[in-house]
Formats: sequence, C-alpha cells, structure tokens
Amino acid sequence: MFQELKIRTGSDLRAVVDINQPGDMSEEGTYQDGPIIGRLTVGDGNLPEGTLLHGRLWTGPNIYDVETNVERAAVMGRYTLAVLPDGRKLPVCIVLGNPDGRVPMREGSKAGAAVLNRELPVSAVWRWP
Repeated sequence: MFQELKIRTGSDLRAVVDINQPGDMSEEGTYQDGPIIGRLTVGDGNLPEGTLLHGRLWTGPNIYDVETNVERAAVMGRYTLAVLPDGRKLPVCIVLGNPDGRVPMREGSKAGAAVLNRELPVSAVWRWP
C-alpha cells in the first residue's frame, strides 16, 4: 500500500479524528465506538491535506503509561480507506496516534465515551498493531 501512495512510516501526519464531531476545533470532542471519517490536516507525499480517512474507533483498550507506572484507558482508531481530494479511493493502513495505534483518553472520559482532542497525529503502519 505504501509504495503506491509513497507514504513513509513515521511520517508526521495529523488528522481531524472525525469530521462528523460537532463543535469547534479548539474544543475537545467526545467519541464513541463505531465508524469515523477523519480528514488530514497535515499530509505527506501523495496523501495530501484534505484527504478523507474512513475507519473505525474502539474505546477502552488500556495502555500502560511508563512515565507514571499506571494503566490508563485509551482508544484505538484504524483508518482503512483514503479518499483523495481528486476523488480517488485507495486502501490504507493508518492508525490514530503513534504506531502502537492507541491514544490515552482525556479527563472526563467515561465507559464508551472517550474525550479526545479533535485533531491528533496519525501514523501509517505496515500492519495493524
């Protein structure tokens, strides 16, 4: 997939988590399990800014925070389809956050309702974490 799009793993990509989340970009959003449509705000190579990313979000898989030695609730997001601004549709393997594919939930999160920043880093991966 990456050769066709010329995306490097480790690229500095950023995306709106879900364009259907109401509110201003300066606010946090509350996300639930289910389908999401992200939009790249920082692209790379042939995956330009404005590309839509179709995927799915899961709330609840915990991560271990090595700085605090505490397990924290997290979300996992995977984007599997890119719709480029010119309309082309291409399969992708892009995860929300770092290449481990998990993002810690922010204060105020509840079971099934994760509070996150509206824009986060996303990472191209060779296989799902």
